[in-house]
Amino acid sequence: MINLSIKSYFLWTPFTSSEVVNNTNPSPKSKTFEIPALDFIDKKKQRRLNELSRLVLYSAVKCTTPQMRNCTTILSSRHGDINSALKVLQDIAHDELISPQMFVNSVLNMPFAYYAIFFSNNLSSSAISSSESSLGYGFLEAVLNLKRFPTNDILLTCADIPLEGDLEKFNDSPYLPYSFSLLISGDESAQNRISFDYEPVSGVEKSGKIPDVLEFYNSFLNGDSVFFKTETSDLCFSWRKQI
Repeated sequence: MINLSIKSYFLWTPFTSSEVVNNTNPSPKSKTFEIPALDFIDKKKQRRLNELSRLVLYSAVKCTTPQMRNCTTILSSRHGDINSALKVLQDIAHDELISPQMFVNSVLNMPFAYYAIFFSNNLSSSAISSSESSLGYGFLEAVLNLKRFPTNDILLTCADIPLEGDLEKFNDSPYLPYSFSLLISGDESAQNRISFDYEPVSGVEKSGKIPDVLEFYNSFLNGDSVFFKTETSDLCFSWRKQI
């Protein structure tokens, strides 16, 4: 079991907490959404950003103050911008010219590469494709980084956007998009202490269509639950508040 502190957190999603908690969004498709304005970035620079980068940057900045933005960054995403990646591959297959900006944006770690450029953050960054649990695998990556860089705060962002076009049929949750950022610290004197643990399991299929990020935010961080767990086909992740 690993002890951590959550210094701050921020979630953006077009869904209300009641929709998520009560699972009252029956549509197989996600809501039409508009990403909030990125007033903290020059409009000329914004032109190069895709939807995923905008979402990641928005929640990451809302989660931090200017004094807190020099930190280790982690992006945990189930699909990344696979919509752009597929378009690039289709252009290659059809011998068409590839959009350089679309190619750049299809790289999974690009959102926090923009963050590093815009905010002069020179600390390490990683991005993981996280299968069923962006939250669990994201926390695991955060723990590994805290072991390597114990004095650095970790800015973890879990984010996903809906699949589109030829990929739309693989959407298995109507609760997209979202972007959830947490500032995590190993500081034992900090407030909001939690314990994080994980253990191998086998033969478990994730049930339900609500991303674990949204359940974690509503029931654990902002609810009365002192314990939260989520399972994938090979790991069980758990969190407990230290009261």
